[in-house]
Amino acid sequence: MAFDSDSSVDRPLSAVEVKEDLECLKILFKNFYVAQKIFPNIDLVKRIENQIAAAVPKSGMELRDDIFKLHEGMYDLHLSYRIGQD
Repeated sequence: MAFDSDSSVDRPLSAVEVKEDLECLKILFKNFYVAQKIFPNIDLVKRIENQIAAAVPKSGMELRDDIFKLHEGMYDLHLSYRIGQD
């Protein structure tokens, strides 16, 4: 991740570094995100791949915020889906 623990500052990331971090996130979600298995119609991996394809240089804090938005959006979709099934 981009947070530089030596100097405790947020540092800029190149587009390549952003893509590498998102690729790691994709692997984690693909293998461990239980909700993805419960709600396969909501393709989180595809959403992450879209973020990877559109990656641009940004700060580590911006990337962190983007990752949280992805996760929060998925939670909202899962909740909406579940309510619709009841």
